[in-house]
Amino acid sequence: MDILLLEGDSDEISNWLHSSVVDIAFTVMPDKEMQTLPLLQDEMMVILPDTHPLKDSQTLRFSEIAERCFIMPKDGCIRKMLQENYITPTVTFEVREV
Repeated sequence: MDILLLEGDSDEISNWLHSSVVDIAFTVMPDKEMQTLPLLQDEMMVILPDTHPLKDSQTLRFSEIAERCFIMPKDGCIRKMLQENYITPTVTFEVREV
């Protein structure tokens, strides 16, 4: 059996599963049409500079970050989560990895 290692964003992974390129995938934000099994649950973290007015908050509501500039992963999982909470982010930079 040959092992093929692929790396892609959420959309690519979903396409590979739908087209049977792969049988199993690990992803942060699964396609709702796929059968999924959670392996672990991560706490979402917001990174803020020391001078930010929200820096001492223990929790944040989506409304508190709605008008902020973001460093956004190119993978659509975070963007999708924000959109589901009615936030259209202002993206200053994009990065490949979460």
